[in-house]
Amino acid sequence: MSEVDGPDFDWLAKAILYLDSPRPPNPNHPGVSSDDDLRRELAREVSTRISVLSAADKRALVAIVLQTGALRSTATGMEEQIRHARLTKRLVSLGLRERVQPISELHSLPAASPLSRIWHYFGNAGVDWASNQRDERKAYMLACLSEIAYLYLTDRELEQDSRLRLYIPSRAGRLLHRNHARFTIQALQRAGELGEISVIQSDRFAFFVLPIGNMAVIAVRGTVMTDRRDWFADLDALKVAAPNGFYHRGFYDEAHDKLADLVKAVGNATPLHITGHSLGAAMASILCSIWTGPVKPMTPYVFSSPRFGTKSVAKRLPRYAYMKQGDLVPGLPPKWMGYSDEGADMTIFPNKAPPGSGWQEQLWFRKKLRAHSIEQMRVTLASEIADREFGADCYTTQIAAAIKQMQAKSDELKKAP
Repeated sequence: MSEVDGPDFDWLAKAILYLDSPRPPNPNHPGVSSDDDLRRELAREVSTRISVLSAADKRALVAIVLQTGALRSTATGMEEQIRHARLTKRLVSLGLRERVQPISELHSLPAASPLSRIWHYFGNAGVDWASNQRDERKAYMLACLSEIAYLYLTDRELEQDSRLRLYIPSRAGRLLHRNHARFTIQALQRAGELGEISVIQSDRFAFFVLPIGNMAVIAVRGTVMTDRRDWFADLDALKVAAPNGFYHRGFYDEAHDKLADLVKAVGNATPLHITGHSLGAAMASILCSIWTGPVKPMTPYVFSSPRFGTKSVAKRLPRYAYMKQGDLVPGLPPKWMGYSDEGADMTIFPNKAPPGSGWQEQLWFRKKLRAHSIEQMRVTLASEIADREFGADCYTTQIAAAIKQMQAKSDELKKAP
């Protein structure tokens, strides 16, 4: 592209639409797919070209992309609303459009919360974190750390269009996303008296590297989904070959892609625990099996995890797995597709409605949501170790109050002369 010819809008529009298109399957590739490599290279080229565009050129490009996207929606049968929202998210991430709604940042967590008691379990409760022996106190604390991964949503996640259906297996996470809010990283650090938390994000996962004294914990969660079809795409059962067997392709590719960044962020911290909830639990298991850092990860504690590999892969990774009765996610992908639970030391808890719950909590879909909720998992594990200080809503109560206060302040400013 030369200055005389001007920007190549046609190429840029096609490139942006390609980046937003579904990934084609490539099951024969032995590692990271060639399509993913192409997308990364294309994203860099697009960002470079956009960086030199004038404001007028950016507006023209946005109009072309949205118009072409609408035509493709008609041709492919995708709902125009969903296509528009997905493209808007992409355009915001590329700096072509402003974020529709500013992010509200919460600067303090509740004075009393599971995170505020972190040093009780990591320093004063006699828990041996350097041992691979199963300990329900470890399970509880790692569930607490998996939960706080839902309290900080990245810029890219908060750019999702609020009109779309979302699936976040955390009450606090759903409330934050609905109100375009998040706790700051500094708030999490202060509440737990932690060192500097690193957040590394891939396409579908967020990795939180938490320094706790001389040790480190990586808490993994799946990113916010824009539509139920995206969530099922994450459970696409295509497998990829690796030296020790076959992994779930989507999980393995992203683990492989971010492995070097995670190894660098952890450094020589020891012991190292990798944990996660839901899709993040499957990613935690894969990271433990392919880890290349100087410190070998401890046996992982994973919560409500889907399957991540075939029998030859799964049996090589001992792991302490926890789920609630009736949770559908740990049964996916199904065994008849070659996936296995081998290697999992599984604990299954009953799925009971909280005392005093109304009839709504007895509905089928409510039971399923409750079974997969990180809050209910944390509360259940707390009861196993007789630590019932914090209820399931300990974070949501604080979030709701803080958002109400901010809204009241905003209303006052609007009324001011």
